[in-house]
Amino acid sequence: MVKQETASAELAYTLAEEFWGKGLGTETARTLIDYGSKTYSLKKIIGACTTGNIASKKILLNNGFHFIRQQDNAFQKKELSYALLYFEKRLRK
Repeated sequence: MVKQETASAELAYTLAEEFWGKGLGTETARTLIDYGSKTYSLKKIIGACTTGNIASKKILLNNGFHFIRQQDNAFQKKELSYALLYFEKRLRK
């Protein structure tokens, strides 16, 4: 989702388990960041993952994001409550 008034966007992705561990998440995120930067002149991109999703956290960190905050009880699924970690990447202009 791109917010043109603030030149910011949210990065989201899902990979089927059969594609895990092949570098596709990191490469896809990198491609989306480059596209958003060039096409929308983005200044900031936000990404989030659950606290237990170590692979997604690594994808964000490997693409230059830094941790900004944790939101406890962000959502529920099957009667379980999940926290989200939020990351931010500032783009140079």
